[in-house]
Amino acid sequence: MNKNRNVIWLITRNVPPDHSGAGLRCVRQAKWFAEKGFDISVISHTKNPTKVEGVNFYSIDGYKKSNHFARFLNLWKRFRGLEYIINKYGKPDVIHSFGGGIGSSVVSKLSKKYGIKSIVEVVVTVPEHNWKYKLTPNCYLRKYGLKNCDVLLGNSEGVKKSLESAGYNREIGVINNAIDTTFYSPIDKTDVQTLRKKLGLPLSSELILMVGKLCLRKSHDVGIKVLHELLNNNDVFLVLVGPYSNSEIVQIEKKLESEEIQTLHSDRVIKIGQVNNVADYYKACDLFLFPSRKEGMPNVVLEAMSSKIPVIASRLDGITDTIIEHGKTGYLVTNNRVDDYLKYSLELINDSERKERITVNARESVKKKFSEEVIYSEYEKLYKKL
Repeated sequence: MNKNRNVIWLITRNVPPDHSGAGLRCVRQAKWFAEKGFDISVISHTKNPTKVEGVNFYSIDGYKKSNHFARFLNLWKRFRGLEYIINKYGKPDVIHSFGGGIGSSVVSKLSKKYGIKSIVEVVVTVPEHNWKYKLTPNCYLRKYGLKNCDVLLGNSEGVKKSLESAGYNREIGVINNAIDTTFYSPIDKTDVQTLRKKLGLPLSSELILMVGKLCLRKSHDVGIKVLHELLNNNDVFLVLVGPYSNSEIVQIEKKLESEEIQTLHSDRVIKIGQVNNVADYYKACDLFLFPSRKEGMPNVVLEAMSSKIPVIASRLDGITDTIIEHGKTGYLVTNNRVDDYLKYSLELINDSERKERITVNARESVKKKFSEEVIYSEYEKLYKKL
């Protein structure tokens, strides 16, 4: 590590090729700072991370979902792994941890031991409101990490509010997620069919896109219900991009009526799985559905808006309502009402002028408020201040 430069460690659970929104964001941020001349390292549990020029990657013992004893052992392994990197390569100026889970306790403890400035960034609303969670060792470990770091951040106003209401009585900053508006950009309408053919998608039908792990938290059950209703009078497909498992599909089936379950397993639902070219799917589809029940600051909404695909999203206070201006840059649905998703979907399918107006507004809004230059400049000021 070069001590003539600012030395920053970015720590997250997983990075590409493993599926993780926070991990992908972490790597993008590392790339930007490496190009700015920072000595930047990404540390995760991913064994063979996808390399990025100018960024150091280190892997430590992986995270395992298991019993409490095993989790304590895993935390100790993480601590020792980070100590090994310090002893071999030298300590950083700043450790920036993404996630805000029990691993933040390791970051805060390590930082205190070695005199390193620490940032813990919480990327999803916290579960401390659940009394059962309060009784677990996980809650204690999270609280230690979040109370003892030098800087506590949320990636949205909604996350900040959840931290405050959970009793974190300290200064909490907010820095939103950033988006590469050049990479996530639209293509000419005349090229859409060519791209659809390349991706193996229907050429002339309306394509509704959902991106993310197929699960109840992301409300894929709502997406299936919307598709089921649209199929009454429309030639439409639902394209699902993201990892999925049979166990998750079974959980989604429990939320559906028998006819809706048939729709889930019909050829009208195209399950793509995890891909490394998600930007192509934004460009190829007509409408983006985001009925998620819980988020921090959803990258996929920003990516879709930047790609000029109209977004209909669940209204999450301090989160999606800070990204989308209802009726101008997209649509927000309260309480995940299927009728509202259906109404707005039909408006966008049937009114091309409205669709164009909303998508133009959406891309301009993202470029102005969430571009990498805008957001990462805020982090740069913070790193240098520490």
